[in-house]
Amino acid sequence: MRMRVRFRGPTSEEIRRRLELMPQEVRGEALRTAVLQGAQVIRDQAEANARAIQRTGTLASDIHAEIDEKKSTDTRAAAVVGPGKRGWYGRLVEFGHDIVVGGRKRGRNKGRVVGHVAPKPWLRPAGDAKRKEAEAVAIEVLQRRLERIWRRK
Repeated sequence: MRMRVRFRGPTSEEIRRRLELMPQEVRGEALRTAVLQGAQVIRDQAEANARAIQRTGTLASDIHAEIDEKKSTDTRAAAVVGPGKRGWYGRLVEFGHDIVVGGRKRGRNKGRVVGHVAPKPWLRPAGDAKRKEAEAVAIEVLQRRLERIWRRK
């Protein structure tokens, strides 16, 4: 799940102006910290949702919130919330899947579908329910961080 936080309104211009005045290292770190705190709100809700439909608890215990380094710069930060390696099957739970029996023959799936597992969404509802709260947390963390940094100067 990807989330975008945009700063708008009178405080957004002030935040943007202050960010541009800061050294690059501080800028990127402040943004990453704020976005990660906001993503943590969604991660916590996703974990709660996964625990509600759990069978073993593996999926719920393997949900991460991480900074997406490929999409993050010193003036932009992106976070990704989702399962790790042990919870790889989270997308199957989220979207449902077919039950296929039979083997593979020469790289082509020759199995037949014998049933379907209904979807049990856990990540999307977390994002929908906590998006506004995550944005508010990210903005609050960034504002506190900027105020702390600017008081020192």
